[in-house]
Amino acid sequence: MTDNGWRTRDGSLADYFFGGVKGQMNCACKVDNSCYSGLNCNCNADDHVIREDEGFSTYKDDLPVTVFLNGDTGMTLQRIMLSLH
Repeated sequence: MTDNGWRTRDGSLADYFFGGVKGQMNCACKVDNSCYSGLNCNCNADDHVIREDEGFSTYKDDLPVTVFLNGDTGMTLQRIMLSLH
């Protein structure tokens, strides 16, 4: 993760993505062992395949999301599309 992430209720930069484990910089797919090639998140693959990461926040004390940071991914083939519901 470079310039991407989200801020919690108190303005802290979250150290996980929705569905992931707090403090482990991972996504829901890591928790259920479904991430591509053992990565922490599918979006880290940086290949020509469209992959997605999705999940729900189970850490209610971190909600609501106050800011979503969407900048340079640091990868040549990666693009970001975001949808919050």
